[in-house]
Amino acid sequence: MVPGRSLRRNCDTDRAATIKHRHVEAGHQLWALRWGGESHAIELGRVYLLGSAQECDLQIQDAAPHHARLEIVDGHVEISDLGSDAGVLHNEERVCRAVLHAGDRVGLADEILVLTPDDGSAAIVPLPDMRQAAAQRRILRIRAAASALRYHDQSLSDLFVQRLREAPWLALSVVLHALLILMIAIYAPRKDRAAQEVATINFEATDGSPPGDGPPAPPEVIVEEVRDEQVEETDPLAAPDPIPVVNGHDEQRPIEIAENPLLRVRGRARQGGNAGAAVADRGSAGFRKRVAELKANGLEIMFVFDSTGSMTSTIEETKSTIVGMCEALRALVPDARIGLVTYRDRGKREAYLIRQIPLTRDHWRASNFVQFVNAGGGDDIPEAVDAGLAAAMKQTWRPDARRVIVLAGDAPSHPRKLRNILRDVRAWCRDGRSFVHTLIANPENAGELTASEFEQIADNGRGVCQPIENHGQILQRVLTLAFGHEFGEDLDNVVREIEQRRHRVDTASMHLVRKAGPQLAAALLQEPFPTPLWNALVRKPRGPAAAVLLDLLADRRTPPPTRHAVAAALQRILDLEKPPIDPQTNQPASKRRIARLRQRAERLPD
Repeated sequence: MVPGRSLRRNCDTDRAATIKHRHVEAGHQLWALRWGGESHAIELGRVYLLGSAQECDLQIQDAAPHHARLEIVDGHVEISDLGSDAGVLHNEERVCRAVLHAGDRVGLADEILVLTPDDGSAAIVPLPDMRQAAAQRRILRIRAAASALRYHDQSLSDLFVQRLREAPWLALSVVLHALLILMIAIYAPRKDRAAQEVATINFEATDGSPPGDGPPAPPEVIVEEVRDEQVEETDPLAAPDPIPVVNGHDEQRPIEIAENPLLRVRGRARQGGNAGAAVADRGSAGFRKRVAELKANGLEIMFVFDSTGSMTSTIEETKSTIVGMCEALRALVPDARIGLVTYRDRGKREAYLIRQIPLTRDHWRASNFVQFVNAGGGDDIPEAVDAGLAAAMKQTWRPDARRVIVLAGDAPSHPRKLRNILRDVRAWCRDGRSFVHTLIANPENAGELTASEFEQIADNGRGVCQPIENHGQILQRVLTLAFGHEFGEDLDNVVREIEQRRHRVDTASMHLVRKAGPQLAAALLQEPFPTPLWNALVRKPRGPAAAVLLDLLADRRTPPPTRHAVAAALQRILDLEKPPIDPQTNQPASKRRIARLRQRAERLPD
């Protein structure tokens, strides 16, 4: 048997069977082939060649050069394979020839064509010869136009006259526009030149040196004095009288970050100062009364926390949230002091027993101290809770202030130490103004012994014991315990509002950072450290501003509050793992360390 005859016989059989089951009355229905988002009309009596060759009616990329033939035969639409390797798919089945019904899918290479009824909107497929002739005519027109432009010998005036002849309305438009401009120039009100600065430029030409011997001297610009100026422009950074800020050393001139009078005229409010300072007057009546009492008598908080390995998540959250807590504390009670004590356990394997900073109004020092604390050690369950509490109670507390100790941990003390802890806590709280609260971190792992012991410490300290499941709110809980747990909702609103305002930067601070130099250095010496200025420093780090910070960090005359705020800013600007000074010692950084930091600062943009 001849293979070609067998293939032809099979295709004829498929054709007959398909015609029998799917007869399409083409005389009563117009058809279109939907492909590529467009509908292509199928005309009666025309044969469509489908493939990737130029002479195909429908060019399909990645198809064979002559892939398939589409035509209307005996009143129905028929698709035929022209021997391509990929073949023709009819409704996902490979065929040699098939009759198409409405909605049938034809697969050629990676393209899907769908037969749909033509409602008159389908586009007629141009003949390949016509398409190629049109493309050739376009090429010839482009070449002719390019040649005419290249060798055109008309002048600009001749070309303009020719265009006016072709479009007379253009001349009318030119005349009308000229008249309009002339009327505006005649009747428009003239500006008062007396209210403007008049600059006179004097050019002095000399022939003492030959041309090209060097660049000419810049022209002299003389600005005449304006006599009838209506708005006096003052320096937004004008400083008040000198104020000594370092006893026994050179006096610095702090910069009052003033508002530009032009911005004041436009009604723009200044954003300087302590973010959230007005929140102290909000909240419930009881909360406002408590804030007023604390402002009058003082508030002091010692945060005592475990820093063994199981407290990793708590310590990391404390590092990221302590700045916000200190900002809220300063907004509510500006004179409040805060101290920190962290403890591990006794033994040679432990890096330390306790580390601490005393009660201080320097909130940046407290923030930097936490950055140096890492969780580690604690091989056994009991920890030195007694040592942490003893260090807190030995602080120099102000006599009339509300004194609060907050203990946070997830492990109990050693069994023999609990009795002494309870005795010392009771004695410390005898005055009626002192409280000891406890927070159980990781309550699911702390165990019943830790919960029982921390509850006893809180009961003897006239405080409360609370579990902490959300480590991100631990410092907010410290604030709540310090002011009173009944004011939790008021403090939540305060912290939320201050957090929204804390990252704002005013234009005067941005101007200082861009200008840098002595004015920035003087502004950084204000106390308390201006929060908007700190935000401006870290928002867009600049090399000159970083150089000013490093000068202050290296100068032993810089007050400790400024030094700690500068160190916190440099940690952010230079992407340091820790602040560049130790908050426990308050000592300036070494010359070698400052030199290395200057090298990193030189990489910052100007």
